[in-house]
Amino acid sequence: MNYFSNPTPELLERLPGFVLTSFPGEVQDAIATLRKARNEATEQIERLLSGPEPDAELVALAERVKQLQSAAIDAMRPISEADDRFQDIKPEKPEVLRWRPVDADLVSRAVYSNYCSEDSIDELRGRNTHVFVENPDEGRQRRAAELIAALDDYRSRFDAAMEQSGLKAADAALQALYDEQSALCDRMLKLKPATLHGLQALATALVWGQWSGEIEEDPDSTQENRMITSIIRALSKESLAAA
Repeated sequence: MNYFSNPTPELLERLPGFVLTSFPGEVQDAIATLRKARNEATEQIERLLSGPEPDAELVALAERVKQLQSAAIDAMRPISEADDRFQDIKPEKPEVLRWRPVDADLVSRAVYSNYCSEDSIDELRGRNTHVFVENPDEGRQRRAAELIAALDDYRSRFDAAMEQSGLKAADAALQALYDEQSALCDRMLKLKPATLHGLQALATALVWGQWSGEIEEDPDSTQENRMITSIIRALSKESLAAA
C-alpha cells in the first residue's frame, strides 16, 4: 500500500524531516499547504469552543420571545375577568344613534348593525358651517348635531366603564407584551444567523412570536407551504419539546 498517494496532515506530521526534504519541491509545497490548512482549522475550532456563541444574541432574543408569549397567555385571565365586569356596567347605545331611512343622505348604516356608522358621524364634525351652504336644511343640521353629541356622550360613558372595570388597563398590559415581542422579532430580522443555533432561534421566535407556540399543518396546503412548515418544525423541535 502506498501511504503517500494521499497523505494526511497527521501522517505527514510524523514523517522525519529528511524524508520530507527528499520529496520534490511541489510535493513539499503541498505538504506545507496541508499543514497550514490543518492548523487554521484547529485554531478556528478552538476559537469557537473557547469564545462566545456566535448567535448568542439571537438565542437570547428567541428565549425572551417565548417567555413573552407565556406571559401573554397568563395575561388572558385578568382580561377575561375584567371583561366580565365590563359587560355588567357597559352603556347601551342610545336610540338617537339608531339609523333611520331619512339619514341615508347624511350618514351610512353600520355593517351588521341597526345603528349609524360611527365613522360617518365623525365625518360630520366641522361640516355644519359649510356642508349645507348650497342646500340649506335645518333639519339635517339638527340631526347632524344630535348624532355628534349623542356619540360623544356614549363614548365618554363607554371609556369610563372600560376604566372602572379594569379592562382598559388589562388590554394595555397585554398590548405592551405583544409590542415588545414584535420589537424583538424586528431586531432578530436584522441579525444574520451564523450557526444552526441561530437558525433554531429564528424558527423558535416565529413559532412563539407569530404562531402562539403551535405549528399547524394543513394537508390541503400547497407543497411549498408544507415543506416550509416541515423545516420550521424540525428546527424548532428541540425548543418546543423543552417548553
